[in-house]
Amino acid sequence: MLIKEDLKRIFDEEKYRVAIFKEEGFTRKKCKRCGSYFWTLDGDRETCGDTACEGGYIFLKDNYKIREMNLNQTVKHWMNYFTKKGHVKIKDYPVVARWREDIFFTIASIADFQPWVLNGTVDPPAPSLVVAQPCIRFGGKSFCDIDNVGKTGRHLSLFIMGGQHSFNSKLKNLKGYWMDKCIELNYDYLVNELKLPGNQITYKEDVWQGGGNFGPSLEVFYNGLEIVNNVFMQYECDSTGEYREMEFKVIDVGWGLERLTWLSRKTLNIYEAVFNTITEPLKKTAEVNIPPDILLEYNILSGCIEADNSEKNILTQSRMRSLIQGYELEIEKLQAIYAIADHLRTFIFALADGAIPSNVGGGYNIRTLLRRVFSLKKTYLKNIDLIEICLEHINTLKKTYPRVHNSIHLIEDIIKIELERYENTIEKGRKYIQTLLEKEGGISEDKMREIYVSKGITPETVKEIALELNKQVTVPSSFYLNIPNKTSEKAVKDDDIKLRDYVKNLPPTKKLYYEKPYDKKFKAKVIKNILNKYIILDQTLFYPEGGGQLGDNGRLNNQPVIRAFKISDIILHELQTPYEISEGVEVEGEIDWSRRLQLMRNHTAAHILNSAARKILGKHVWQAGAEKTPSRSRLDITHYKPLTREEILSIEKLCNEIILENRKVKIKNLERNIAEKKYGFTIYQGGAVPGKILRIVEVEGWDAEACGGTHVKRTGELGFMKIINTERIQDGVIRLEYLTGNAAVDYIQQQDQELHRIAGLLDVPVNQIYSAVEKFYKLSKELKKKVERIQKTSSVENINMKLVERLGENELYTGLVDDATIKDLINICAGIKTRMKNAILLFFSKREGINIVLMIPEEIAEKANAGLIIKEDLKELNVKGGGNPELGQGVAPIETDIERIIEKVRVILKNKLNSR
Repeated sequence: MLIKEDLKRIFDEEKYRVAIFKEEGFTRKKCKRCGSYFWTLDGDRETCGDTACEGGYIFLKDNYKIREMNLNQTVKHWMNYFTKKGHVKIKDYPVVARWREDIFFTIASIADFQPWVLNGTVDPPAPSLVVAQPCIRFGGKSFCDIDNVGKTGRHLSLFIMGGQHSFNSKLKNLKGYWMDKCIELNYDYLVNELKLPGNQITYKEDVWQGGGNFGPSLEVFYNGLEIVNNVFMQYECDSTGEYREMEFKVIDVGWGLERLTWLSRKTLNIYEAVFNTITEPLKKTAEVNIPPDILLEYNILSGCIEADNSEKNILTQSRMRSLIQGYELEIEKLQAIYAIADHLRTFIFALADGAIPSNVGGGYNIRTLLRRVFSLKKTYLKNIDLIEICLEHINTLKKTYPRVHNSIHLIEDIIKIELERYENTIEKGRKYIQTLLEKEGGISEDKMREIYVSKGITPETVKEIALELNKQVTVPSSFYLNIPNKTSEKAVKDDDIKLRDYVKNLPPTKKLYYEKPYDKKFKAKVIKNILNKYIILDQTLFYPEGGGQLGDNGRLNNQPVIRAFKISDIILHELQTPYEISEGVEVEGEIDWSRRLQLMRNHTAAHILNSAARKILGKHVWQAGAEKTPSRSRLDITHYKPLTREEILSIEKLCNEIILENRKVKIKNLERNIAEKKYGFTIYQGGAVPGKILRIVEVEGWDAEACGGTHVKRTGELGFMKIINTERIQDGVIRLEYLTGNAAVDYIQQQDQELHRIAGLLDVPVNQIYSAVEKFYKLSKELKKKVERIQKTSSVENINMKLVERLGENELYTGLVDDATIKDLINICAGIKTRMKNAILLFFSKREGINIVLMIPEEIAEKANAGLIIKEDLKELNVKGGGNPELGQGVAPIETDIERIIEKVRVILKNKLNSR
């Protein structure tokens, strides 16, 4: 495999000497700092123009004058120039790369055309085109953007890449342009359109390499600031190091449109140029007041550092620390302001294109950004309003990217929910992390991974808690790459793997289920019989499992088929029992039609349901998984909180309106480019779909998706749909379980039968069940409280009893029970009597008044009548009551002195019992 240094030796001076260099008199030089070759009009220049080689953003001290533009104006100006020069302007793609399986976010403008254009599957929209593509980068090798945002003056987590692309292929008749014209356009725009001085522009030689392809590149700098990178994808190589020129060659030019805005406005850094309507008010709120000359020198040097604190930056960082001595806190506030402005813009774009915060995939990155915002706000900018910042972003962005307005109704809700989760995670994790740090002195990568998987505490949160405890924790750069994503794992049966060898070189199976979706029977020829168990036919009506839909069951020559599945383009029919049949023999097949029809209904219903959820909940909703079975089906959708009952009913009602309207379900095959242009990227609800031709299933005027499943012809065939359950199955994913057709009818009838059974038990009409149940519920709560009260106080161990006096063989006990009724006191005393047969019990409780119970053993009740003691002897203490010889009960005013009652009863009992 060729490495970059090998490739640099392959490309000599002539490879980079384009026509404009000759015409304008550029000379090739070697940078005295980095050793790279570069081209310049300045004969005295010794450095290549790269930021580190120049000692920072020295253009900030230049006297050039060019037209001042904000970002919207820059995008328009740049687009207009290239469209005038013969480029086709195309609409930018979403920042969530739904058409890709390998990446979550769109990381560069060339990603719009990967893999389908670059691998030759489809043609590009035009031979030469431009796109102002929002791109998101969250880190990784060469992309340490998040850590650098706010510190280096130029890093952004989201940036607008001006994609200038030209495609060249004789086989495809694509007549784009190559290096000469590319750099000519480049130079013309910078010098003649922007009016930058040509002698300060440098073109630095480099080599681009990726995906087995490589080619020369020219990076363009203006006195310390990289403006644009021109990549010429020209060669392909193999593992032996051999390479050849590609037939399909591509120019991949990425302009930094925010950097052009920065150049035009000549602010201290890119954040002040792009986010000035946000940064200026925040600086006043934070009371940031740093002398302008110090800020200028600091910002010039900031371009030379990265957030990694490597040794090469130590001297520069030392100079920067000296500059801001006494202003350290204000610099930190500034960096927090810049990072918050950047992160919230990324959040808005991601939300508008359907990415919500979660613990998996790209959603984790969005959550990481928000949590960094919360942390910075808490530390430096407590009084700022994050919602206001988001609204200001939307107001600015919508002029060029109107779709950002889609996020406006979600922002406040999601920020509130994420802030609560962030604070709860910090609170729950603090004690656990503290214990770990004290016990083990640190936290290993394996332990950090265990904490993340088992407790949901992210490594960034671990680090934050550790810092609060004055401990250091390092987050491994590859942490999330090593976390298995269980939601994306697919189980592959061992038998299916073994069968691959049997089906090699067999022709594709003709798919009759697409041509004749309502046929039940067919005839076909046996192509192969594998182990008398798996039958391969030349054509079949059996739909193979896939796309969340189960395969068909049925019969072949009356032999039960229990499974239909696909390996590549070959469909296998698994038999229930072994069956000998020779190749070339004609067979009769019949599918289980009632089962197929229910699967068709449920698959069409999934499309209707998904679109209804998007309309009710918002455009951030995307399909996250699905399964269609005859009995019941499920659809998993992305959403940031559990559904309310009102939302569920609204979604269900909307689905049934579409069903009752009996809309057509049209299926057509379209070229990928045409399908994307007509329907947008929501066709990839089920994920990325390979191939040049896409099978589009369209519910007329409602929904269109790329889908390989079987469907009904009209929505009315579903009968109706019933959502029977919803649950949050993981962070950011809600599962909807639903039924259609006969299964839905059966479910409703079962529910109705249960209601009538309940009505019978309650002895009320069905329409009065709720009020009757509510009545019983209230009574049940009262009884439950009473039982709990009795259980709590009925045990001798739980009652504070006090021995008052021994009276011969008997003992007088008294006790006070909280919040007990007369009946409660009687029950308590009865329970005690079973254990203490000779006890005389005088118990009280305070409940509105004072409740009194006197319980006397049967053997002495004739002499000491409990009822008479309460009724007659305690009358002078305002006690009212009575009873029988063994049990007296009464009440007294709340202000009555209980000790006087106890003393009175003691004396009475002593006198009565001693007289015997």
